[in-house]
Amino acid sequence: MKKIVASVGLVALSAATLHAAYTPGLSELETKKPWSVGLTLRGFYDDNIEATHSGEIDSFGYEVNPWVGINWAGDQTLVGATYAFSGKYYEADRPDTDDHWSMSHVFDVLAQHAFNPRYNVSVRDSFVIGQEPDLLRSVDSGSSDALQRVDGDNIRNYGNLTFNAQLTKTFGLSAAYINSYWNYADDGYSGTLDRIEHMPQIDARWQFQPQTVGLIGYRYRDVKYTADQIIAIQFPDVVESDSRNYRAHYGYVGVEHQFRPDLFASIRGGVSDIDNYNDPNGTTGITPYVNASLTYEHSANTTLGAGVSQDFGTTDIVGDASDFVRGVDNTVAYIWCRQRLAPSLYLTGKGTFQYSVYDGGGDGVDGEADIFLVGNINLEYWFNKHLSAQLGYSIDYLDSDIQFRGYDRNRVYVGLSATY
Repeated sequence: MKKIVASVGLVALSAATLHAAYTPGLSELETKKPWSVGLTLRGFYDDNIEATHSGEIDSFGYEVNPWVGINWAGDQTLVGATYAFSGKYYEADRPDTDDHWSMSHVFDVLAQHAFNPRYNVSVRDSFVIGQEPDLLRSVDSGSSDALQRVDGDNIRNYGNLTFNAQLTKTFGLSAAYINSYWNYADDGYSGTLDRIEHMPQIDARWQFQPQTVGLIGYRYRDVKYTADQIIAIQFPDVVESDSRNYRAHYGYVGVEHQFRPDLFASIRGGVSDIDNYNDPNGTTGITPYVNASLTYEHSANTTLGAGVSQDFGTTDIVGDASDFVRGVDNTVAYIWCRQRLAPSLYLTGKGTFQYSVYDGGGDGVDGEADIFLVGNINLEYWFNKHLSAQLGYSIDYLDSDIQFRGYDRNRVYVGLSATY
């Protein structure tokens, strides 16, 4: 499980990689023992530590990131768990706090079991306490709800239970239940973003060719806001947190194709019927739904992934109380890669583009958009299988039609990592 927590920023990606592959996928160290530990020490410079539109505060600092992982792999079962801690110290004085430290905790659990070649089940859970938007984002869609950094012990939990059944040589079923939970410490974000989401889904799958699977699926999504706060007032209109509750029914078709052993593609497309049942205006709507991905794994030297999604999402913006923001139509595109440049030198990078259009909010908000860009590039040199050095750069850039919302944030870091 070392791959899950070698870098906090790659936790979700690593978990997804293990989820996609059955018991193989463990590193050389992990196959020799059921546990692994590591420590990363970094120095960094951050030119906008609070991710604000104006009055930016920059700071040098350092980060301490220990982690521990355990795993057990049997003939039919894989079980693993990891915990990673990140403690960042900022030299600059931060507003409204005397604490120079920012701390995050990441817990990941994964279990997979094959009853026989035709039936298998997997369970995974990711629990985060932190401040950075890349930790708090929606794991399933890749979109970020609070685009800025949010101080406090903010909680995000994501659980997924999946059962796969190959009923005949050509026909199978896949059933899943996804649960997501957010709880923000800051009252301003808590009222607009605290929620729990339930998403059961089922796919019917047909093996048309040895390399091609067609599918048709249904997903139900139930989103309930839990803060029980008033988030907007414009007499006589009062908007409470649960005014933005909604239910959605998704119908979609898709194709999965293995072009060759190292190249795999998946696409799902359809529509979602959204019912904002607590909205006094009684709004409903049909929105497009897309989820597509491409994965290229050419030996241990080159891996590449890309994808795009379109779905209805959540935002902290409320807008006009008489026509409040019900959510955003999110389009997200991403690309990531890992390339071996020399025997001990690796280059990794990831970029995400998000385009969000506001649904509701009145004049000046309804139909307006956010463009959110996130990028990271990391150069890593391995002295041996236990010790490595990193040099990296990250950027967050938000261009918003909403006044005083946009910002940019640049970070550079250098560090050492030890694993055993």
